[in-house]
Amino acid sequence: MGSASSLGAMDENRSASLFNEPSFDKSSEGAVELKLPPLTHHHLKMHWMKLSCWDLNYRVRYKRLRIPAETNPRKSDRSVSSVFQLPDLIGKEISIQGYLVTTKPTRTAKGEYMAFGTWLDVDGYFFDTTHFPRVIKQHPFRGKGIYTIKGRVDEEFGFCSITVSEMEKLPTQG
Repeated sequence: MGSASSLGAMDENRSASLFNEPSFDKSSEGAVELKLPPLTHHHLKMHWMKLSCWDLNYRVRYKRLRIPAETNPRKSDRSVSSVFQLPDLIGKEISIQGYLVTTKPTRTAKGEYMAFGTWLDVDGYFFDTTHFPRVIKQHPFRGKGIYTIKGRVDEEFGFCSITVSEMEKLPTQG
């Protein structure tokens, strides 16, 4: 054990080191240049942020479906599982399952009700849909959940969306 005087000297050295001026590089004009540490980004961080912000656990919600996607009798031959397949199917009729995130109701020029939908596919990627008056009357939104969406893939300004022809909310367990 050190003496009381050596402990006091250690405390003085520690406090002196805590309050030392940081080393800055000074340019010729007198401005101080700060050096930032290297910034890192993990590819899964965005997915974790989505989960925490939206409170969604995508895989669990899809696993709770009563009708597995592989055996769904209403599923079309041109079934899509990921939004990344949409650019290859522009102008074609498709079927996709999506979790409803939000809707935006609006009116047509004639005053009829229509809506836009924002969805998440099974991998957690967003896609958008357009629901014209005739379709929204026959196939209305029935709250949050997973739906089978059928419609035509359209592309505008480099972004794909789906013009809905049919939509059905799928039953889930529990």
